[in-house]
Amino acid sequence: MTLTVPENSAESYPVILKGMNAVQDLLRYDSVCVSKNGDVFEISELSADSRLVLLHPLELTVYFDDGLYIVENDVFEIFSFDKSFKNALHDLEIQFYDLWEDFVSVDESCLAPSGIILKKLLQKYLGEKNDTKNIQSF
Repeated sequence: MTLTVPENSAESYPVILKGMNAVQDLLRYDSVCVSKNGDVFEISELSADSRLVLLHPLELTVYFDDGLYIVENDVFEIFSFDKSFKNALHDLEIQFYDLWEDFVSVDESCLAPSGIILKKLLQKYLGEKNDTKNIQSF
């Protein structure tokens, strides 16, 4: 997996990605080189200002088509797209927050059985930074 760093990239979004056959790299840029057929990366942490932390790496499939980066996560069945790889990742991170607020932050008695399953899955992969002493894997 070749990672491409644009020379004139002014924006940065720190995220650690790991290509399936590559050594872990720290990306601080808004684009990577990916194919139209999709390449699998592994995200190991969220942005520095995130209030959530990843407890386990998550695989992302990244496509580039018609000038857009399309980023998918099969575990949570979410996706994002943007002209900027950085913005697509940021939008995906917002979706993690939304899922956390909608499922983890509510009492299980308010959730359907499938919502409880999703809540447990979210708690397996994510935790709140300000509650690191209570973060645990399930």
